Amino acid sequence: MTQTLPPELAVQLDLLGLGGGFVPPTEVGLAARQGLALRQRHGRGGTEVGLARAQGLSALRPHSAREMRVIAVWFARFGYLRGRGRWDDAANPSTGYIAWLLWGGDAGRDWVEARRADWS
Repeated sequence: MTQTLPPELAVQLDLLGLGGGFVPPTEVGLAARQGLALRQRHGRGGTEVGLARAQGLSALRPHSAREMRVIAVWFARFGYLRGRGRWDDAANPSTGYIAWLLWGGDAGRDWVEARRADWS
């Protein structure tokens, strides 16, 4: 079950710098955890920003409208990576795949897009 604040309240909290009305669904947290595990195992994938994002998503920490915009922009910018090379090769996944998971994977992209009307 996804927990959310009413959009109006989430926006007001965000404006006050107290944002956090958008709680990631469990599947987003699981994807981020998988990305963290792959990053540790293979020693690559994602940046420090992506690592911090994965930690917040995996903990199901509420995100502000500003953070939702950042996540949406990341997926828009790096969407071309999806499916390329060794994308999800179990033995040796691509760096792009690991980064994609750190940002919540397909579930993360779907989540921010489904909530776009609430944060845009």
